Amino acid sequence: MAATSDSNTSNNTTSDPSKRPGNSHMTPSDFSRPVNLQRIAQKKEQVKSFTRRKKLEKLGVYSSCKAEESCKCNGWKNPNPPPTPPRLDLSQPLASLTDPCRSCNHPLGSHISHLQSLEEDELDRLLCMVVDVENLFMCVHKEEDPDTKQVYFYLFKLLRKCILQMSRPKVESSLGTPPFEKPSIAKAVLNFVLHKFGHLPQREWQIMHDLAKMFLHCLNHWKLETVSMKKQQSQGEHIAAYKINYTRWLCYCHVPVFCDSLPKHDTTTVFGRTLLRSVFSVMRRQLLDKFRAEKDKMPADKRTIVLTHFPRFLSMLEEEVYGENSPIWDDDFAVPQSISINSSRSLSPLVSFTSLTDSSTSTSGLGTTSSTTSSPILNLSTSSSPTIEELSGIKRPHEDDDDAETSAKKPKLAG
Repeated sequence: MAATSDSNTSNNTTSDPSKRPGNSHMTPSDFSRPVNLQRIAQKKEQVKSFTRRKKLEKLGVYSSCKAEESCKCNGWKNPNPPPTPPRLDLSQPLASLTDPCRSCNHPLGSHISHLQSLEEDELDRLLCMVVDVENLFMCVHKEEDPDTKQVYFYLFKLLRKCILQMSRPKVESSLGTPPFEKPSIAKAVLNFVLHKFGHLPQREWQIMHDLAKMFLHCLNHWKLETVSMKKQQSQGEHIAAYKINYTRWLCYCHVPVFCDSLPKHDTTTVFGRTLLRSVFSVMRRQLLDKFRAEKDKMPADKRTIVLTHFPRFLSMLEEEVYGENSPIWDDDFAVPQSISINSSRSLSPLVSFTSLTDSSTSTSGLGTTSSTTSSPILNLSTSSSPTIEELSGIKRPHEDDDDAETSAKKPKLAG
């Protein structure tokens, strides 16, 4: 396996995360679950609480030897086998500065001499990167999909190199830099809501605005299909474009969720029409299937919104996603002057849905989306939302515009 070729990590049993209790049954998708994100955060707090000597010893395992220029050893390897049973107090040093490296025979002190003058904050940053490296090694070790494994290994080597050089990680420029496409998905969805529903009264507008935020929240926590899975549905240039976006998504959106040494971006703010077109149909189907399966857990009013109005919202959005001449993707999008819109609507972006709830996301049983405990994803704004009776009377926008009597009635959500 590719990752085991790294002599520092694979040869030092004590630093091999795949051999530690509690890690043997974890898969790469498990790392982004809330309970494991909490464990990772606790692990980082633990290493930051180590004594300075222990911190230096831990970093020495990932630091190249400075004894002489000809020495190519890239990490100190403990010559002594780990104690049996393992020591409970991991915060204390296991070795002295004079203990020789099992690989190059130079003392531990030669591997950490360049770290002695670093401030505590910088040591802590490097130690947190070590935790991320160990988790990525675990991902490479467990991942079965070849394309995903390759990206995990690239990020593993990137962070490994950053520890050696005491630098900050930067994903290679061949992938491009975020944002990858304009307008972003988030901006286009806001344009869509303004374009289709901007003329509605405030309470009806709020429903559509909240549904848009819920859609963006789902997409930001959506696990994309692997390239291998996508090949079963598409071919040719579509697959080539998807592979690039899938790699970008792993590096900038997915992996940084559990490896915060890497800069994190929301899927909806750095990707645009190309990615949305490649995932919308599958995401729409699985989202609605999931909501239908969980309908009994929802309050009655939320059930009406999610099972009646959200499908209609998605159907209208689908037309704009796949339509060739949809105005929502124009860089200079402007609402037609014939539609009177409250200025605050056009100026306010779609706030991240997670900031409006106390929810924590986790990978669903489908393995492709995120769910929340007690369905907080359904906590749509209620202060200005219409009642169920009012919702049932909302008509399709622009329907019967030339009929004065009909246009005087409340517009109806698209069916």
